[in-house]
Amino acid sequence: MNSASPEVLFAFLYTGAATVLHERAFQLAARLQAPENAVPLMSLSADFPALRQAVQHLDECMAGLGLGTACVACASRPGKAGGCCSAYMAANADLPLIALNLLLGLSCRPQDNGEACCFLGERGCRFAVKPLFCLNYYCQTLQDLLSPTGQNQLQVASARVLGFQSAWEDRLIALLHKRPDLLHE
Repeated sequence: MNSASPEVLFAFLYTGAATVLHERAFQLAARLQAPENAVPLMSLSADFPALRQAVQHLDECMAGLGLGTACVACASRPGKAGGCCSAYMAANADLPLIALNLLLGLSCRPQDNGEACCFLGERGCRFAVKPLFCLNYYCQTLQDLLSPTGQNQLQVASARVLGFQSAWEDRLIALLHKRPDLLHE
């Protein structure tokens, strides 16, 4: 059996507009959920229960700190070009991230938000598992909003989710390297 070259994998996973990556991720998620791929999907989703708990804890932490509301308010201010959640930031949502969210049961189709990120919803980011940049960057507005204790809580909760996310992406890449048939119909 052939394996996928690093160049082919990189192009498939990380290049293209948000709508293209979403479509590829949607198709990959569907192929992974096909009965003949039950074993590979089980290996990819083994830690989903713990990931869901970590995501729920992070969501509760972010909501408790008022982050979703603050980010949406900033992104919708006239002349802010979306703030930190600008349309440009959608490029941080790669295929592994989108596929992971789809496999977790989240509908995350890109939407036209003008100058704001196409994954920004009314209450903040629509992803359950969010892009690395979005979890690690605190603009001045958020720094002013968060106490040192709040920043620490957020960093600990984010690190737990990012650990699961990174491990999942590594497993996905290894699987796709061995199973290039999953890249295309």
